[in-house]
Amino acid sequence: MKHYLILLTNCVIILSCFCCTKGNNSEIKIDLSIKSEVEKHISNSSFALFSEKNSTAYYNEIDAELYLGNSDSPRILLSDTTDVLFKSFFYPKNDTIIIWGGYELGSQFGFIIKIIKDQFQVYHLVADETPRYSLIENGNWGYHVEVPCLESKVILSQKPSLESNEIIYGFIEFKSMDYYFIYNAREDPNGNKMEAHKGKSNMKIYFKSIPFNYQERE
Repeated sequence: MKHYLILLTNCVIILSCFCCTKGNNSEIKIDLSIKSEVEKHISNSSFALFSEKNSTAYYNEIDAELYLGNSDSPRILLSDTTDVLFKSFFYPKNDTIIIWGGYELGSQFGFIIKIIKDQFQVYHLVADETPRYSLIENGNWGYHVEVPCLESKVILSQKPSLESNEIIYGFIEFKSMDYYFIYNAREDPNGNKMEAHKGKSNMKIYFKSIPFNYQERE
């Protein structure tokens, strides 16, 4: 699975049950039955990144397409049903609820859902231990970027709230906008400008998310 990661890293509401809310070409709904579907796609992991009280870490399937440059066809297809470590949690930050989910394979890639009252935004998350990502071609390279999505669909088992302490089960599908990355974050020894590469991602993810006290974490 590591060779998949090398290729990939180099290259959130006022809701009522079974009722859809739209925002920025996105759709989100509440459906209690999503829990049973999630449980078909995930399995327990003995490796915990945080305590069970605060977060979840488990094995998850991965279904992703990575597009490079201006190609209309995916350059890389990632599909795996075993041994892909994933974590997800949600927390309040001021008046916003943030649901975070990402695959943990040295680098991170996944999603962020931000919910403010009856509005929500979905982002594709890409991150690395070295600063290699940007939303613009000639921008400053950062350790992570939150890439806006052109289209997204979200199903949650219940409406999240600022006071919630229950597990949320869900499904997310999205098509991200373009972002840029470099293969090597180290400076070129000859002073040459590092070449920027354009990418975008399509992903489908089943997840369960536990409330996490963000203020205590900081």
